[in-house]
Amino acid sequence: MSKPTETVESILYVALQHLLQGSTYLLEELS
Repeated sequence: MSKPTETVESILYVALQHLLQGSTYLLEELS
């Protein structure tokens, strides 16, 4: 098993990627 900190960091990293993609998509749609 991986360490809890690694799991949390990986989850946050994936969530951040989705937020960046979502905001970029919204900016393109609104502009």
